[in-house]
Amino acid sequence: MISINLFYKSSTSWTLLPAWARFFIDVGIAVVTHENISKRALVGLALPARAYAAPLVAFGVTMGKFASSSRDMEAARRFQQLCELKSNTPLLYRRNGKLIKVFFDGLEEMDGEMKLCLSTKGERYWITSRQALQVEFPAKEFSMLPTRPSQRVRDRPSQFLVSLFGIQTARAIVSQSSLDSLTIGSLYQLKEEIQDWPIAVRTETGFASGFLQEVTRVRRFSKRTQAYRSEIYHVYSKECENTGQEIPAVVIFDGGAGFSKWRDSWRQSDWVILFDQTETEFDVAVQAFNDEYIKSPVGDRELSWFLAPPAYIPTSMYQEARQ
Repeated sequence: MISINLFYKSSTSWTLLPAWARFFIDVGIAVVTHENISKRALVGLALPARAYAAPLVAFGVTMGKFASSSRDMEAARRFQQLCELKSNTPLLYRRNGKLIKVFFDGLEEMDGEMKLCLSTKGERYWITSRQALQVEFPAKEFSMLPTRPSQRVRDRPSQFLVSLFGIQTARAIVSQSSLDSLTIGSLYQLKEEIQDWPIAVRTETGFASGFLQEVTRVRRFSKRTQAYRSEIYHVYSKECENTGQEIPAVVIFDGGAGFSKWRDSWRQSDWVILFDQTETEFDVAVQAFNDEYIKSPVGDRELSWFLAPPAYIPTSMYQEARQ
């Protein structure tokens, strides 16, 4: 497990993040770094209160993504996903400090290697599997190119990101987009927790401070040209219907209502379900989880790689084949 000490602002001083907060970060790290490609993990946690749990899990997911040695594998998965697109699918391509609107124009074999062909007004680009993380899906599709198909991007990593990850990884975070996690919950509560709660990492000269958003990089809370690492859908939004082209590595259900309503979607992703014991739908949602749990083979109910939860958080987990 990754070991980095994080701090939060207590009155006027920085205080070590409490064990319960560190646990949720570790949940995100553990789920995204497990190595079973063919099976997905489903972890259900019954919480006395949901505050900050989902953002901390999402924070841990992105930390785990960049701390693992699977970056080449992630690029290969993105390349394969792009290869399966229909011709003329709109995409975005980050190149030399610009965000360029392009269309997928098929595959071509060049120099003994299969490459993606992207086209825009007067330009064509050929993308190798190693460059696939520079290509991303737009938040809203476009059917034709605007008069300005590219925009200059100026997004340098903060001192908080550099202190947390190192300069190379920090630069990758602000220049490569990936849907590490998708949270389904309350936009208002999550926005406040992600954008307004200062945290910090200790450096040789003091503390480098930031916010959860600097790591989670929620797409809807970011500037249009900024790279993203996660997204949030409101529990009653049609966005939750999973009609998009990008598949999140981990789906975080922030409350039983989201799980009850959308559990038939997103079955390609790992799940972390945060059941809030104060929620009116708690019992119904837990019963739905248990109904699925008992259908799983006994051998799939022991996740040896998962961390031991605190005694006050009832936890259940299993795995199943990805769909």
